[in-house]
Amino acid sequence: MGTPGTFRQTIKTQTLFAPQGCVPALCSYGALQMDIRGDINSAAELFQKAIDHQPSHVQSLRNLASAKARSGAPHWEVDSLHQKAVKADPKSASTRCARAADLARARKWSSAEEEYLKALSLEPSSVDAVRGYASVSRASGKLSALGTFKTQS
Repeated sequence: MGTPGTFRQTIKTQTLFAPQGCVPALCSYGALQMDIRGDINSAAELFQKAIDHQPSHVQSLRNLASAKARSGAPHWEVDSLHQKAVKADPKSASTRCARAADLARARKWSSAEEEYLKALSLEPSSVDAVRGYASVSRASGKLSALGTFKTQS
């Protein structure tokens, strides 16, 4: 297993000679910085570099949105990144759930509910979408809406 310095050097080399090929590495290294080291600023820089090379890289957009949210960026800035991720992959239930969760954190209940419903229409068995929808429905006082979902036996 290589050292962090070796990994950094590999990313720099990939960036110079194959910019498109470095995007997954930049995204992965950014995730390590954010989740393992707790270095949100370095992670955000790495995600932004990945997006600079490939503007529609969904995971980098989602991770940058997460980093911005953790660092206290305004909701509109975070949601803009989520919207770009949804536009890049409109059939991804998990991307819609990520946006819905952020909308819920901002107490934008109806928009969050709408995103969770879109996620459920794409992937009816999505546990994240069902839980998120239930949470938003409870928070917004629409508990009766939960009766519309039927469990499969």
